[in-house]
Amino acid sequence: MELCRIVEDALSTYRRANGLVDNGKLRESVHRDLISLAGMALRSKIITIMGEVDIAKARANFFIAQSVFVDRYHKREVLLHFCENTMYTEIVCDRHLFQMQRSREDGIHDITYIPQFMNVPCLRRFRIDGKYYITVERVPELMRRLRSADSIEDLVVDTMLLNGRTVTFLHVDGKSRLFDCTGHFPILVGYDTASGQPLYVAVLRANPDAPWYFTTVEDGASSVTYTDEVGEVHHHVVQDFFVLALRYDPVDLPSIDSYYRRGAKDPTGPVYWLEFFPQKDERYKGSVEYDDSY
Repeated sequence: MELCRIVEDALSTYRRANGLVDNGKLRESVHRDLISLAGMALRSKIITIMGEVDIAKARANFFIAQSVFVDRYHKREVLLHFCENTMYTEIVCDRHLFQMQRSREDGIHDITYIPQFMNVPCLRRFRIDGKYYITVERVPELMRRLRSADSIEDLVVDTMLLNGRTVTFLHVDGKSRLFDCTGHFPILVGYDTASGQPLYVAVLRANPDAPWYFTTVEDGASSVTYTDEVGEVHHHVVQDFFVLALRYDPVDLPSIDSYYRRGAKDPTGPVYWLEFFPQKDERYKGSVEYDDSY
């Protein structure tokens, strides 16, 4: 039952896009289930290391993968709880074990993803006169309006390739809590030309039936504004939003070929922007099936 409740909570976070709440801290009931299941699996893992019992070892690895390795936030809570047990923390931080279990096709990693990025696995960043616009899918109407404008000469378009299992959503309720990037890896958009402060990818819905809108947010913000699908900028305050962040610690992920890092712009761990327009980067993989015309 503990595993079922952990999986159900992870599905709510990812598949149902409810995001991580309370600055990434798990709900108390989920925390209890996680510590109980992880503790059992880690104890079993240590016994199998000593005795080399294959079936028991596989079972221990499975439960660790389905609980501790859900994301970096589950891992963090286990590390904090068992911080004085060196053998436990070494297992939790075992990069090889993490990568091996993450590749399983029958585990929690396979079923917990953000659907938006499974359909269109990228973000587009438009920079016009020093201002950033973030979108997915097709080029927004705003760009069509600018085709004949003088400022089109200042237009730069970059692409960030993502998938639904790379990132998570941090839920921010600006009425009770400011966005605080401490302890997270929010996806970097760029830097504000006026303040020099970093800007991160934010996501929101104007109402439950509205589509997702992407925008930018600064650390410490309690609200965001956004540009809709017809290019209208909405300046009213939206205090309920999400911030896109890395799901896993960068150190746990496979090394990336240095070839794909050359030319990278504004990286956040393993993800980064590549120029698409006006000069298309040679490393850009144009496998995303949607209209790339301008």
